Amino acid sequence: LITPRARHKRAGIVVLKPRNAEDVSRRLSDARVTHSLREGMIRLSPHCYNTRDEIERTLAVLDAS
Repeated sequence: LITPRARHKRAGIVVLKPRNAEDVSRRLSDARVTHSLREGMIRLSPHCYNTRDEIERTLAVLDAS
């Protein structure tokens, strides 16, 4: 998790840096999770774009990697 944990530094965007971001991005796309791949990091927007179901699918993809 790249997103700061300190409450005053958080935003509605969550950034993850998995070991193989390109592979994780491909699997997230296959799982129909809205995200972006930027500089080796996965960006999610649960405040606006990602549903609870997409977050659950994201966790499943990350768990399988």
